[in-house]
Amino acid sequence: METKILEPGKTAYVFIDAFDHGQMETDCEILLPFYDKVRTYDNLIIDITNNLGGSMAYFDELVVAPLTKETLTVPGFDGKIWLLVSENNYSSSEYAAMFSKASGFATLVGRTTSGDGIGTDPIYLILPNSGLVVQYSPMYGVTADGTGSEACGTNPDIVSPEGESALETCLRQIGQESRQKRYFVQKQY
Repeated sequence: METKILEPGKTAYVFIDAFDHGQMETDCEILLPFYDKVRTYDNLIIDITNNLGGSMAYFDELVVAPLTKETLTVPGFDGKIWLLVSENNYSSSEYAAMFSKASGFATLVGRTTSGDGIGTDPIYLILPNSGLVVQYSPMYGVTADGTGSEACGTNPDIVSPEGESALETCLRQIGQESRQKRYFVQKQY
């Protein structure tokens, strides 16, 4: 996990490489003060492009809960939240992408995820004659629009062009929105 300021007063960045339940306490001590520090920034970029999953509670408690204004008593985030996603996202990082898109919590930027963010942990079945172990998902999750999570993943709101990272795409979009906002303000006067 890494936090940094990309543009003081404007854009902050958090990189979370795993939703590791065992790291929640340590990461909480880093993330909550950082969120408080950047609460009034225009943009918060949360990069999970290399996150293969882990604990859904990690995302709920260390990402969503501290940044959501409506349900919490801690300071919410005032600006726009961006979630960087990729084909590496699976399991609970897929859940993060699905939740963020369906709820409007964050704008997804990057590439389509790999799916399987709905349901439970995989079940193991030991075949009686061979002793082979088979792992499978006992549930096939579907998203709010009826799309199969495992088969289709989650499409980002803004797709990164070939050869451009999700972070580059996001920063380009932030720049475009910032220019549009300045133009609109100038045009009003």
